[in-house]
Amino acid sequence: MNKINIDIYLNIWSFIGPKSIYIMPKNERKEIHTMKKKFTINPIRLYYKLVRWKSVANSHPFRASMRVDKKEKFILLDGDKKININKKDEIKIFNDIEQIIIPRRQIVSSTIPGRIYQLIWKLYNCRIENKNMERAKIYSIFWNNY
Repeated sequence: MNKINIDIYLNIWSFIGPKSIYIMPKNERKEIHTMKKKFTINPIRLYYKLVRWKSVANSHPFRASMRVDKKEKFILLDGDKKININKKDEIKIFNDIEQIIIPRRQIVSSTIPGRIYQLIWKLYNCRIENKNMERAKIYSIFWNNY
């Protein structure tokens, strides 16, 4: 019976967000808090790759070049980092994570006189390991962009 109540309240939480804590009984509140603490103790790894775009920043237009990172990097999802995972297991990250993982735009001088390059990074892809996908869906219910 207790598991059914938690599933119902998780479903309510997915629609209402953190304000649904006000309609939960005390036992379910404690269970929700223990579930949230599990993510701080054992965080989920969000793996990602970046793509770097390099283009000429001065008046002469050239075609931009791109390079995808070979090595995958990761960030720990340990709470307060908002993600959204839909039913097709597509991951959407929000501005707070993007500011952490994506470097700022840079202007770099070239060895060719009078040429300046602009470097811009974008997110190429991100993924979560298959064994942690169910935990990640629960994480996205707790920390979503409401």
